[in-house]
Formats: sequence, C-alpha cells, structure tokens
Amino acid sequence: MSVMLLLLVSASCLAAASAQRISCTMDNKWSATMFDIRATSQGYGIMADFYYDFMKGTTAIQYYQSDSQVKARKVVTSYFTKERYNIEADGTCTKVAITEKLLPNAVVGERTELGSSYIGASLGGLKSDNWFFPLGTQNVTVSFAYPGCVLTFQGIVDTAKSPPEKTAFYFNKHTAGITDPSAFSVPSSCQLLSQPVGKR
Repeated sequence: MSVMLLLLVSASCLAAASAQRISCTMDNKWSATMFDIRATSQGYGIMADFYYDFMKGTTAIQYYQSDSQVKARKVVTSYFTKERYNIEADGTCTKVAITEKLLPNAVVGERTELGSSYIGASLGGLKSDNWFFPLGTQNVTVSFAYPGCVLTFQGIVDTAKSPPEKTAFYFNKHTAGITDPSAFSVPSSCQLLSQPVGKR
C-alpha cells in the first residue's frame, strides 16, 4: 500500500513538473532602445541604446546627454569575465568587478509565471507574458511581448545591496541582431587596467 501511494505521489509530482510552462526564447543577439528611469539622477537622458549578445555573455548600453543625441557614458558588461567598463565620452574609463549574472535568453529553472497583460485594449493590444525568477542575488521580473519573444520590461531588486537596489528598464524598437557592433568596443587602456576598482 505504501509503495503504491509513493508511486502515485511521484507520478503526481512528475505531471505537475511537466505541466509547468517555460518561457519563450529571445534572440541570441538583439538591439533596442532602452528607457532607464534612474538615468536622470546620474546626469544622462532616460533613453539609451541597448545591445544584448547572449553567446558572448555581453551587454552594452550607450547613454546620451539629456535632451540630445550627444553620446555620454557607455557601459559594456562582460558577464563571462565578471567585469564592467564605464567609458566616458572623452575616452576615460574605469573597470568594475561585478557579481551579477546575464539575463538568460529564456526563463528556466526556478520561476513563477505572473500571467499575461496587454499594452492597450485586451482585444487589440500587445500581449505580453510576465515572469518572476531569482538570478543570483537578484530578484528579476520580466515581460515578453509576442510574437517574437521581445523583452519589453525588466525589473530588478538586488538583495546583495543594503538597502536592496531597485532598477527598472523598458525596451522599445527591438531589432534582431547587433545594429552597432562597435558598441561593444572597449579602449585598450581600459582593458589593461590590472585591478577592478570595486564591485557593483
């Protein structure tokens, strides 16, 4: 009897696990316009160019001066080497050690589906599926629009910071591929810096 009960419980658990939906898969490489609501406090315009390369484990963000198309700071992050380069418009650069992980191109593992939402009316609006999952020390909420599994929102709470640091990014004008490969370029003088200045 106990063996039969164990088999039934195991079968039930396997059925529940197999029924858990996985998220869609983003392009391995894509570009977009990113809206960073914290940027103004750092002296930049809210709108920035964003580039994501899953295969190389790298992202790049090109900020602009407020209310202009004049380039300001560029931030290149290598998640494989755990380094972030903050490159100023004049070419000066700092290298920072990081502990964060790259946003995966699909939400797998431990995750919670938050349901669907619509931008605009539910009948004619843009549908997006929403997910919550842990990523290292970060709690991440994302929204993917369809068709194409396009990232439209990413919210992060970094629990390693005290108090926890919150960020929110909105994405628009998604394009498959990297529209500006030079966005990932880092001055050789910055790459040769022997010691990152700290962790962020």
